[in-house]
Amino acid sequence: ARQTEIVTGEQMAMISADSAVMHGQALIAGTRVPVSVILDCIAAGMTAEQITAEYPTVTAAGVRAAAAYGAALAREELLPTPQSQCGSGSTRTCPSRRPASWLPPGMTSIPFPASS
Repeated sequence: ARQTEIVTGEQMAMISADSAVMHGQALIAGTRVPVSVILDCIAAGMTAEQITAEYPTVTAAGVRAAAAYGAALAREELLPTPQSQCGSGSTRTCPSRRPASWLPPGMTSIPFPASS
């Protein structure tokens, strides 16, 4: 069975962050393409081939590294969801309703564009 819960060292080497570049966002190393853009493309249903065609500086391995990085982050933090299983709506007793610590102050969830 393949182990799917590890970001390899090779994949992490493909991700960079520098406070002087793109406000410190996680980027595909050697590019100015944020990991979040690649994850948005994947979420929109684009294939690795479509993503690399749209962003020629990104390789298929870079797309996989971005996906692995995003998956690792998802294992670390729960985001508030509208269909929470918590009862009263209290953020004190419901971890999934607490604002994610990395969101800007006052922001409690990530807005997703409406699908067309």
